[in-house]
Amino acid sequence: MPVVVIGSSAVYSTDEVDPGEWAHVACVHDDAANTLAVYVDGRISNEATGVPASTGGSTGTRLGAGLAGGLDDIRVYARALAATQLKALKLLLILLL
Repeated sequence: MPVVVIGSSAVYSTDEVDPGEWAHVACVHDDAANTLAVYVDGRISNEATGVPASTGGSTGTRLGAGLAGGLDDIRVYARALAATQLKALKLLLILLL
């Protein structure tokens, strides 16, 4: 189950990722709303509220915490992507495989 951690806040995907299968997992942090959402294969899986942006420190931001497997093609954007953009990105990545 993919998890994203920002500081002391964590959001877990409610969707399982099949072992040995490729999956597109994305997270979106909205600074204005203080929300953190996890998307699996272009669909929102879970969202946490009250998640401020990490300011570094000893906890920072961790992607894939507890994930049994590898991470590939990690991207960080300077803005929150919309759900439609995440779906398009997933389709683009499938074409590139």
